Amino acid sequence: MKKQINVGDPNTQKVRQNPESQSTNIQNNPRINYWMISTLLFGFLFFLMVGVNLLSLKTTSNIKPTPYSTIPPTKPVGKVSFVGTVITGAQRGEVINYCPNGLYLVADEGTYLVNQTQMLQLRLPNQSDGTKMLSDQKYIGKRVEVVGKYPTQENFCQAFMCECDDYILVDYINIVDTESVDVRQIKIEGQIDCLPYRDTSGGQTLECAVGLQGKDGMYYGLQGLNQQDVIPGKIEPGQKVVITGTFTPSQDSKYNTVGIIEVVSVEYTN
Repeated sequence: MKKQINVGDPNTQKVRQNPESQSTNIQNNPRINYWMISTLLFGFLFFLMVGVNLLSLKTTSNIKPTPYSTIPPTKPVGKVSFVGTVITGAQRGEVINYCPNGLYLVADEGTYLVNQTQMLQLRLPNQSDGTKMLSDQKYIGKRVEVVGKYPTQENFCQAFMCECDDYILVDYINIVDTESVDVRQIKIEGQIDCLPYRDTSGGQTLECAVGLQGKDGMYYGLQGLNQQDVIPGKIEPGQKVVITGTFTPSQDSKYNTVGIIEVVSVEYTN
């Protein structure tokens, strides 16, 4: 009896003979690398955004900016400086439309501070006590440089009131000339009064040096009164007057005055 030999498929025999080789081939099959794909996608998006931004910047740089107007404004804007002489409201020589207890900056003769404006009221910005107008006597009659804000927002006002005066909000004031500047002939309304002493430590005295207390509350010495005006009873304390004359700012060593008026005429109002 013959033995049967089952040769079979040669490939099958190789598998049976070498099972470790089959396992190694299965492990070497490539698999999808998700980390690599994510990195490539992120890099693509990054460079895309960089390219878009560069294109946007290039387009913006090609746009020509709108040119600024070369036409100057009718008035200066913001902080400005003006040079002139300081006078009181009473020295303006007007019957109405002035603040008698305020100070004004006046342009030099034949010139303007700005545009057609020869005079500006000096006001103080945002004072805690509510004070609006500058009233420091040390500037009266002095040639100064005023630095401040102009033009300012116009407040509602009625005609013929001092609140309607054009003004500058004062930041600071520099005295240009230390000597007082003579002011042209003026007209000041007020009343005759005894001049107050600068030094009051000596007590009261019966002596009365006749002078003018203006509506601005300041005192002026009077010179050059006519003889008929100094007749006893003609001109006396309490008499309402309008005095025309030349004002010279000065500080008297004895009396608390802001200057001397060389009297040209006296008008009695009561």
